[in-house]
Amino acid sequence: VMLGKRGPRAQRSTPQAKTRLIVLGSLSITFGAIAMLTSTREGQIALVGCLLFAAISFAVAWKGQHRSLPGQLWGVLGLSSPAVPVLLVGGVPLLSVLQIWVIYLLGFLATTLAVRGVIASQKQKPRQLHWLVLLSITSVVGGLIAAGETWPMAALPMVLMSWVLMASPPPAKQLKQVGWSLVSVTMITALLTCVVHW
Repeated sequence: VMLGKRGPRAQRSTPQAKTRLIVLGSLSITFGAIAMLTSTREGQIALVGCLLFAAISFAVAWKGQHRSLPGQLWGVLGLSSPAVPVLLVGGVPLLSVLQIWVIYLLGFLATTLAVRGVIASQKQKPRQLHWLVLLSITSVVGGLIAAGETWPMAALPMVLMSWVLMASPPPAKQLKQVGWSLVSVTMITALLTCVVHW
C-alpha cells in the first residue's frame, strides 16, 4: 500500500500504512529475534527459511508482481511456511510437520488457482491453466489417499471448494462471500489436520 502497488482504493482506505509497517515491522523483528535466540536448532533453521520466503515476497511486491500467478504462488509458500517453526518448536515430529505444511500448500494452491479462475471467468479469459493445476493437485491428493495415506484427507475441503468455484464461478459482487467460504473450509481443514495427526 505504501509503495502505491495496491491501487487508489487501497491508498484511500489505508492511509496509516506507513505507521502500521513501522509498528508491525518492529514487533516482527523483536519477536523474531527472541524466537531465533530461544528456539531449537530445527526451529532456527525453519525460521531462516521463513525469513528467506518473506524477503523474496517483499522483493516480488516491490516490483509490483504480487498479483501475478508466480507472485501469488510464491505467497502461498511464504504464508504457509511459519507453521513449520511453530510446529517444530512445539515438539511435533518432523514428518508430521512436513505433512501439515503439504496439506496447506496443496489447499492454498488449489484455492488460489480457483479464485484466479473465478476472476478470469469474469473477464472472459481462458482458464485452461487453472483447470490443469487444480486437476494436478487433486490427483496428488487422491493418489496419496489411494496409496493408504490418511493425512492428505485434511486438504479435501479446500480442494473440493476450489472445484465448486471453478465449476460454477460466482459473480464478481459475491467475491466477499467467496472469501468467507474459503475461510470456513480452511478452518475445517485445520480441524481435520488435528484429527488425522493426533
